[in-house]
Amino acid sequence: MNNIQQIVTSPITNNVANLVEVFDNEALKKYYELCFNIDITPYLEGKDNIALYECPDTGYQFYYPFDVFGDAFFYDAFSKRYNWYYQPDRWEYKICQKVINFSNLDVLEVGCGDGHFLERIKMDANTSKGLELNTQAVETAQQKGLDVEAETIQAFAKAYPEAFDVVAMFQVLEHIGDVRTFLESSIACLKPGGKLLIAVPNNASILLKTKPNLVFINELHQRCTLMNMPPHHMGRWDSKSLTALSGYLPVRLHQFYYEPIWYYRTHYLELLQCFDKRWLSKFFKKENLLFKTYFKLAQPRIKGHTILGIYIKH
Repeated sequence: MNNIQQIVTSPITNNVANLVEVFDNEALKKYYELCFNIDITPYLEGKDNIALYECPDTGYQFYYPFDVFGDAFFYDAFSKRYNWYYQPDRWEYKICQKVINFSNLDVLEVGCGDGHFLERIKMDANTSKGLELNTQAVETAQQKGLDVEAETIQAFAKAYPEAFDVVAMFQVLEHIGDVRTFLESSIACLKPGGKLLIAVPNNASILLKTKPNLVFINELHQRCTLMNMPPHHMGRWDSKSLTALSGYLPVRLHQFYYEPIWYYRTHYLELLQCFDKRWLSKFFKKENLLFKTYFKLAQPRIKGHTILGIYIKH
């Protein structure tokens, strides 16, 4: 049955969601092959369409059907092709270490990859535990002497209720279809008053702004757009949808942090000219000294790829 004829409900609130856009599966497969040299045909098998929906209560945007997410083989292929995939020095790692004292805390990272964040806090934390479903990444982390296992957070939470002071997930939640159960299980592992750290791509950033029907502005925009779609990503988050979580889960939002655009200057100018119809985009017709000066002064306030939310458990 064609999924655009079905009633689709929000994975957060279970209320009927609004259809945003329907994508051409054949075009999606073609662009994944051209851009990443990865065949996503097995993940789209039997699917008439991939569609983007929005939760009317939270603003969370998600892809449907829910079962088109990548498996361990898919992520292993990404990590082997691109050494930047499991970045050892993410912006959000530095921010978390700057604003949180991990000394003597029990820390769980869900979707820890090769364990780069766990390595950073291992000497300070009382315990540091990681969960990861990419078995190759688990082996790499274990070879570093890190306590990492291949286990789902849903199963892990049943054995370790209220066991951790901090539960962190960096660039993970956007890959999850059943986000409500995933977050409930993560929060269940927290002690009362514990901190939940969520870093996700900021869908409100101009770096992730999209045009209909898979139209790309430049090569980097193509890569960002495709990686923000199935089978790589299953959802799109921004400050509105992340804030709304406090209304449905036993946490309160403490603070947001936004990654600045440290580079991508030319990319930013091209997107500005394409998406921004105000005087600013018309003023900067090319990358000249005036634009470089503007970018240098304004870029700390230009929202980049990632948004980090810190929550406190009730």
